[in-house]
Amino acid sequence: MRAPSVGGDWLSYIARTRDPPAPKGDDFAAESGEVGTLLIPRKVPIKVEPKVHFANERTFLAWLHVVVMIAGASVTIVTFSEGRLVDQLFGVILLPVSVAYIFYALTQYARRAIMIKHHEPGPYIDVAGPTVLTMVLVFSIIVQFFGKLHSVMNDEWTN
Repeated sequence: MRAPSVGGDWLSYIARTRDPPAPKGDDFAAESGEVGTLLIPRKVPIKVEPKVHFANERTFLAWLHVVVMIAGASVTIVTFSEGRLVDQLFGVILLPVSVAYIFYALTQYARRAIMIKHHEPGPYIDVAGPTVLTMVLVFSIIVQFFGKLHSVMNDEWTN
């Protein structure tokens, strides 16, 4: 049983239980038989307001804020490590993570700016990028935690 397309008569569709409505030539949902396909091809250009550009820049600056915080934590850990190589390693681990965040933020900003410039309809969202970056950050923090735990345990056993 096929779903009615956009603009179809719902009451006649529900009342008709035996024969599905005949597909029209320009009705993709009726031709393919996919339920929930209500996409109509866009024929008018998308209007881009200046606030869209500002939102893209604001998102880029928010990502750079995160980068500065991670890089600041990295430099702080290295500075206060008092010359111990193991403790400096914890700060150095965070530095590539912050560089990955910079590259991700820059590529997303550039991709979205090009899409806005060419009036493309989207999608502008990226689900995989922030998820991967978060997993990398969590993994680096876990490695640092267990590395510090290992060094503390070794210090207690030697003393």
